[in-house]
Amino acid sequence: MATLRRLRGRRAEAVRPSDYPMMFWLGQLFRDGCRKVFDVGGRVSVRYTSLARFVSFPPALHWLVCDVPTVARQGRRRAAERDGRRQLAFTEALEDAEGFDVLLAAGVLQYLPAPMSEALGTLSSKPSHLLVNSVALHPALSFYTVQSLHGGLCVPYRITQDREFVASYERIGYELVDRWEIPEEKCIIPNAPRHSIDRFHGFYFRRRALA
Repeated sequence: MATLRRLRGRRAEAVRPSDYPMMFWLGQLFRDGCRKVFDVGGRVSVRYTSLARFVSFPPALHWLVCDVPTVARQGRRRAAERDGRRQLAFTEALEDAEGFDVLLAAGVLQYLPAPMSEALGTLSSKPSHLLVNSVALHPALSFYTVQSLHGGLCVPYRITQDREFVASYERIGYELVDRWEIPEEKCIIPNAPRHSIDRFHGFYFRRRALA
């Protein structure tokens, strides 16, 4: 079994150059009238807080963070103390993305127990827009490895073949609007250079209009 070493070297709340495409599109979607954001893996509102420094949030914004139960409970307590605008809420269920304008997912798809496209495919009213960033894709292969975290903890880590990743969202009714590369993020898998990847990717998908 391979061990994955992910090179990021930043605090989770920092904003990098590769985050700017996502921020650009989010700002555009707000100007177009989007008001409901579903934030997959947003922790205790880390992404909400960091993006608010660069993107003009509309007053009527509803930002729902989806994370594991422990994080969601902590986030609710924190929001009760600090969210004066009352825009934040928390859930543990990906199915709660039903009917949202925008779904954000940055650096989290690799850790989900199943591809996010599978969960979205079951929704009767899918999010209109998907902004996904820091996705680990391989040009030829789909496979699992494990990521070695601080303290020796290892977690499953999924790397998806590039064309299959895009096709999985096209099959459930989305079209690709934009994509960008993230060369500062790499997956180095010791003794498996063929499986290592030298950059991550970001995407903007838009739900196709019904015929």
